[in-house]
Amino acid sequence: MPCTRLLSRLIRQLVRVAVVLALLAPGASVARAQEPSADFVPGRLLVKFSPDAHGDLDLAGMGLRRVGEVSGLGVQVLAVPPGQELAAAELLRARDDVVYAEPDYIVRTLDTTPNDPDLGLQWALPRMQAFKAWDILSTTGGDGITVAIVDTGIDLTHPDFACPGKLLPGQCFLDGCTSPQDDDYRGHGTHVAGIVGACTNNGVGVAGIAWAARLLPVKVLDSAGSGRYSNLAHGIIYATDSGARIINLSLGGTADSQTMAEAVSYAVSSGVLVIAAAGNCAAGGSGCGNMINPVMYPAAYPDVLAVAATDQGDGHAYFSEFHPYVDVSAPGVGIISTIIGGYGYLSGTSMSTPFASGLAALLWSADQTLRASEVRSLMETYADDLGTPGKDVYFGYGRLNAWRTLHELLAVRATPMTTFFLTDDTLGPLPPSRTIALTTATRQPITWTVVASPPTSWLQVVPPVSGQVSASSNAALEITATRPVTYGVYPATLVITGVAESGARPDPTTVAVTLHYVPKVYQQRLFPVLKNATMP
Repeated sequence: MPCTRLLSRLIRQLVRVAVVLALLAPGASVARAQEPSADFVPGRLLVKFSPDAHGDLDLAGMGLRRVGEVSGLGVQVLAVPPGQELAAAELLRARDDVVYAEPDYIVRTLDTTPNDPDLGLQWALPRMQAFKAWDILSTTGGDGITVAIVDTGIDLTHPDFACPGKLLPGQCFLDGCTSPQDDDYRGHGTHVAGIVGACTNNGVGVAGIAWAARLLPVKVLDSAGSGRYSNLAHGIIYATDSGARIINLSLGGTADSQTMAEAVSYAVSSGVLVIAAAGNCAAGGSGCGNMINPVMYPAAYPDVLAVAATDQGDGHAYFSEFHPYVDVSAPGVGIISTIIGGYGYLSGTSMSTPFASGLAALLWSADQTLRASEVRSLMETYADDLGTPGKDVYFGYGRLNAWRTLHELLAVRATPMTTFFLTDDTLGPLPPSRTIALTTATRQPITWTVVASPPTSWLQVVPPVSGQVSASSNAALEITATRPVTYGVYPATLVITGVAESGARPDPTTVAVTLHYVPKVYQQRLFPVLKNATMP
């Protein structure tokens, strides 16, 4: 009988360990449930128990512990291993005595949500996570970055371009033309310009993706949206010589041209990022002649970032051309923006292209040291992959994601992201210390600071607790642990915040740290023995 009781006790401990492992295992399948759309605090849950709960929930056995309470609601605040918030909540919700369990979501001020009245109609901005991208930047993006709108011109008197320094003088390359004023019947160039950088948070109209970008109007197309390759080549060279970092070409022709190719090469060799529309003739139709899905230039040139269009459901827009040269995609259906004297909707890869130009301006405003090829690579690498995995003819590398791209550029990365200590009554903690390596992708210095959240007595960060890291200069932090008062599993979170030299603040990086305090370390070796035991 004593052996039977001992074996039963050991089995109960094994079950408890299995639950803990389910919560702690980084690859646990339950932790891969779809994340909620809102951000939440790492390592915390809000749990409400039913009034008739018996209180027999073994929190310590599940790697959980109470850290607070929401007074008046009877909601318990529980600490959970970071990265396992959703898994733990799902396990708790399965209990009859739990009313609900949910992450501790984050609420923020809305300083970076502009007050432009038509913002709610701009479905493309949240789809690209532009609001979260703006949260990262110390400013609202595009400061000092010139985007050339090589198009039908821009409405120079539009109120959404009236903020100081928004419009540069520009030039017109049509015969007898003296002003880059838009006279296209659709206001095509004006529409494109508004997507890139309409004056934002000014209580007027729409928001541009790069609020502070400067716009250089270069008129190469007439009132019918038509122009000559020679005019286009002139416009590209003028934009390059005028200091544009980005040239937006929401236009194209079906004929290859050495002149156009050389103009593009001139811009690219000068460090300019050239971005062009993939074309709207996937199904033929008006403006396509008798051609269906023709190759479009300059989008087809390898040095040009070619942009296809997506719809509100992240599907391929029916009109958007599909070719191997498509590099990325962006929203292009039912896009509201500035037009001559007002606001209106247009669809096309012409509308997708300025979203890419605006994102490029955000990246350069976050890190002025980037080369054009690096900006392009970032946009391609961190786009949201759609359609066939990897690059495909419809979406390229995927639909652009402004927040993800900025975050991956600036984030302080920690290796490893999970670590542990082990101690018993005589040994440890083992190992005596842990080192966390810190890296970042940006060449500019990132000033990092680390804190334990919530503060805990058993975990110490060895000074220094802050420093700098860059792509050329890695950093590291060291942590140690001390033995707690009682046995148990003790989780904690290291929160590493960073501030870039540009003032940008990427989302914090978290490292999950766990201390296991057991009576005897050698008891951890019981499990291989138990598997051969005979059940009574």
